[in-house]
Order: sequence, then C-alpha cells, then structure tokens
Amino acid sequence: MGNLREQIAETNDESRTRITVPEWGNVDLEIRSMSAGDRAMMLNRIMDDNGKLKTQHLYPQMLIKTVYDPTDGQPVFKSDDTDLINSKNASVVERIATAAMQTSGISEDAIEEKKDDS
Repeated sequence: MGNLREQIAETNDESRTRITVPEWGNVDLEIRSMSAGDRAMMLNRIMDDNGKLKTQHLYPQMLIKTVYDPTDGQPVFKSDDTDLINSKNASVVERIATAAMQTSGISEDAIEEKKDDS
C-alpha cells in the first residue's frame, strides 16, 4: 500500500502551453501554471489595503509569474517589469494574461472573491 501524500508530493502537476505573439516579432512564449502559493501571493499583490483591485498590476504580475522562454526555460520578465509590460499593446498583453490565467486556474471569480475577502 503506497502513501498517497507522497504520491501527490512527487507528482509534477504543472501545466504548460505555448503561444506565438506575432506583434512581438513572432516570438514563442511558454506559459506555465503557478503553484497555489504563487497564485495566492500574486492575488495579494494586486489588491490595495482597502481590497480594491490594482488593475495596473494585474496583467504584469500574471506575465511576470508565468511567462518563460521555451528555448532556455528562463523567465522572460523580471519582478520589476511592471512598467515595461504596461507600455506594450493592451490587447497583446491581455491575450497573454488570459492564457496565463487559464493555465493557472485563475478566473474573474477568483479575483472577485479576493476582493470580497479583504
């Protein structure tokens, strides 16, 4: 009889998807799911002290936490790239962020729940 906890701990349950961004020179990006802990920290970072969503941080944080270079496996963005990401085409950033949210299981409802918890 195996130990179910150990089986769960040893399982790699990370999800990955690739997208091509023609607007950025046809670059391929790998979107990786966040861990539950990373997701919780990200949701905390995008809310102010009054529980209001800091929309200027939502998509940048999604991209910073989930976008990787498929050729070397390294993160594409650094933790302080919020301004860089916010300077890019909104529809492009939204398309990538939407893929990141889907890969990480984050929905509009999860963001609304976080607002309600504050």
